[in-house]
Order: sequence, then structure tokens, then C-alpha cells
Amino acid sequence: MKAIFAALAIVACTGTASATTQYDYDYWTVGAAKPAWMPKSIKSDDQKTYIQFPGANLLAAPKPGEASRAPSLVIMKTAQGDTNPCSYSVVDDRYEVNCVIEKAVLIGAIGDENARVLVLHRPVRAADSK
Repeated sequence: MKAIFAALAIVACTGTASATTQYDYDYWTVGAAKPAWMPKSIKSDDQKTYIQFPGANLLAAPKPGEASRAPSLVIMKTAQGDTNPCSYSVVDDRYEVNCVIEKAVLIGAIGDENARVLVLHRPVRAADSK
């Protein structure tokens, strides 16, 4: 466990992820339906959350006159316990969120029957870290 904290300290000090970055994949998605944009992977490090979707063209900028097919992300709670706005950017086939998400919802675009997917993180308990 000490090695994990040492690796996180290196990342935190340098401000960049490296080969030693430890990711937390303990995220669940909950939804009544499985939309085409259902995340295929969600992970976080000590600073960001990464939500990967099934294909980069889903997140591509729409053509003039077309609506975006990408889901909207509404963050309900962060690891810091607040609900302050977090920004995110689109990088290839994923959203890079500038905070660690504890609870959020992805909302489908118009024409997607307003599909909603809840994103939940299982926080690490003291007993889990031993």
C-alpha cells in the first residue's frame, strides 16, 4: 500500500501522469436502458476522472445543422464532498473531468429518448486500504 501512495505522491508533485499512475476503476453505471453511448470504462486518479465512450466519432463535433450525439455530464458530488462545478474536455473518445467524481449523471441528447445513466463511485473505506 505504501508503494501506491508513493506513486500518487510522485504524480501529485509533478502534476503529470506517468507509468506509475494508479487508477481507481471502482465505478458503476446504472440505467434503465443501455444507450449506444454507454461508457465502456470509467476511472480516476487523484485529480481527474476519465469517462471513455465506445468510439471517438460519438464525441466528434457535429456537422452544421446537426445536433450533438454526445451525452451531457451533470456532476452531483465530487470526492471533496462539494457540488462545485467541474469542467471537462473531450479528448479522443473520452471525457476528462478536472475533479474526482463520486456521483454524476450522463443525459442523452435529444432523439436519444432522454436516456440517463447514473455514474457512482464506491469510496475506499479504511478497512479496504489495509
